[in-house]
Amino acid sequence: MIAETHRAYDALQYPLLFWQDEDGYNFELRQTNPTGEITTKKTSAMDFYAFRLMFRTTNFNIILRYKELFHQFVVDMYAKIESVRLRFMCLNQKKLRVEDYIYLRDAINSDGNINELGKPTILPSSFTGGPRYMHERTQDAMTYVRNFGRPDLFITFTCNPQWKEITDELMARQNSHDRHDLIDLKTVNVTVCETFKQACELRGLLEDDSHWKSTLDEAATAHSARMLRDLFAVMLQTCSMSNPTEFWNLHKENMTEDILHEKRIRINNMDLTYTNEIFNKTLIALEDKIKASGGTNLKVFGLPEAQRDVNNSLNYEILRETSYDIQKLASYIATNEPNLVDDQRFAFEKITSAIFTETGGIFFLDAPGGTGKTYLINLLLAKVRERNMTDLAVASSGISATLLTGGRTAHSVFKLPLNLPCVENPICNISRNSDKAKVLKLCKLIVWDECTMTHKYALEALDATMKDIFQNDKCMGGITLVLSGLIFDKLYLLFHVVQRRMNCMHQ
Repeated sequence: MIAETHRAYDALQYPLLFWQDEDGYNFELRQTNPTGEITTKKTSAMDFYAFRLMFRTTNFNIILRYKELFHQFVVDMYAKIESVRLRFMCLNQKKLRVEDYIYLRDAINSDGNINELGKPTILPSSFTGGPRYMHERTQDAMTYVRNFGRPDLFITFTCNPQWKEITDELMARQNSHDRHDLIDLKTVNVTVCETFKQACELRGLLEDDSHWKSTLDEAATAHSARMLRDLFAVMLQTCSMSNPTEFWNLHKENMTEDILHEKRIRINNMDLTYTNEIFNKTLIALEDKIKASGGTNLKVFGLPEAQRDVNNSLNYEILRETSYDIQKLASYIATNEPNLVDDQRFAFEKITSAIFTETGGIFFLDAPGGTGKTYLINLLLAKVRERNMTDLAVASSGISATLLTGGRTAHSVFKLPLNLPCVENPICNISRNSDKAKVLKLCKLIVWDECTMTHKYALEALDATMKDIFQNDKCMGGITLVLSGLIFDKLYLLFHVVQRRMNCMHQ
């Protein structure tokens, strides 16, 4: 994977635009004086792409002629500009004066717990569109009203199309009536649409959802309501449907059949029909499924928001990590614990002692494949869960995670940054008030299998997050962490890679 700020990113991502392998934006670009002299002042991403997209009468800019590809390029580069700005702010947090921010100051003045404000990353008011930016602009507007009074008149006047201010914005051989206004863009077949998205749908510019419709129609006839909900949740996250609300209205009854049947049995009323309350339970089930795989709420997809009352606002993360059958766990321990060999038993007793006495610590299980590491880990997990304690089982890969009871990938559980090697001070994307933070707060044991296959910054990010959540400067916040893997395989691989590079250099 190549970083978006690499000089070759633009040419590799858009070979049709930059067939001559032109360099894109990178951090080493310097500004140039009109005399041609290169200065020490660096060029920002916004200035660079404003220069690249500029329309010039004396220079033919091929980028502007690529229609939809040009639109994609503009959106991609704007995302790059925003990511560069956010990265700068994230890496320069120590230069930001926390006491100057009104929300933090208000929390301190009202005796609020400033440690509960979330992940320790400040987005300053200089970031356009951010919460503090919008708050400052609102305060400025209210100040104008307070000093000068409310507006009295809203005046409009007619513009002459021959005014210099208008003609300067036109391209060569273009008249003012050639530039369609916003109303024209919303007009389709003499009908003015409410939104631009609706106009695009009527023009057929958006991706056709017919294949997703046939998928759901087929699934509705052959699968259960729960399986249909699971399929719809996956499609919401990964398929980029243009109109998810239409599919919800079309199949919400099919996705609610089991919930309706369960309530009919419970209240002994087989004539009960679909209600908003029953549909709301389906929305909650959909939202829980999406959140379980690292997603967000349904409002993002344009679906009705799931209404969770006090009795229904259970922390799904905690519920998943505590919903184990104690009797089955006790039977599993009684069957498998006597089969431990001496080395396994020594590690088992050491780790369980650190967990139950709450002394914490970091343990590393290093052994070749097939010697019983996974067997020991699953027994440790069962021992902790059998005492109604919370633990987390993660792995660096999805295949390894399937071998652990209740295992998931480390990235999905800890919300690790995707560009770990590029982050100077890595931290997990988990705020102190989130559901995941509450699970970590209750956690007594974390098991990380195949940890040798991940970047060292992943462990540093987890360490920083646990210290922040527990407010404890001990390693991993003072809880027990069990790492598993085989260091020899990693060293063996690195040795052969280095040896091949040396052979290439000799050749």
